Amino acid sequence: MNQLTLQQLEQQYFYKTELMQFCRERNLPTTGTKADLFNSLVEFFNGNPVPSTIKQSYSQPKSTSPNLLSLNTPLIDPTFKFNKATRTFLATALNQKEFHFTKKMAALRRKARKEHDSRLTIQDLLTVNELSTEKLQSTSEEQTYQWNHFVKDFCQDPETNIFPNKLATAAILWKHVKQQPGTKKFSADLLQRFSAELRPLQHPKSDR
Repeated sequence: MNQLTLQQLEQQYFYKTELMQFCRERNLPTTGTKADLFNSLVEFFNGNPVPSTIKQSYSQPKSTSPNLLSLNTPLIDPTFKFNKATRTFLATALNQKEFHFTKKMAALRRKARKEHDSRLTIQDLLTVNELSTEKLQSTSEEQTYQWNHFVKDFCQDPETNIFPNKLATAAILWKHVKQQPGTKKFSADLLQRFSAELRPLQHPKSDR
């Protein structure tokens, strides 16, 4: 069985297939949305009973917890809403004091819902303002793929354990990497190159 901990679950990014595997190894339900799988694992680690089956509901929840969101959450996912919780999540992920949605973001969300396009994610909302209409369609899928692998590699590197909010730290490095030519991949030397910018995000007792 994978030695997953509650802290790892809450701090690291996992694909839905990985969450399904974690649930399967612990005899938990493997159906439902990514949020359903996440909640089942949290209940398991907290010692609470987990229902043997999950009632799948695609109605939007009354509130959205930032812990259920990631930059790769599809715009058609029921956990995603244009609300205060999502603004708080994005402000934290981007290391900003405040975050505000724009008309371009609203238009992209409507497009995703109209076409039932699960490939468009929260990350695409952040890039939509930087891209022209012509570029958006051809580059959004590629950027999402690159970001998926970048944050995955970042979270798996032991050197990044000094950062309590790995997603926010990875987002800062991604802003630099995506502007550079060539392959958009994470490497440990990025931690040194941008150490001054990342230092405020380290654990208080860590010393790099």
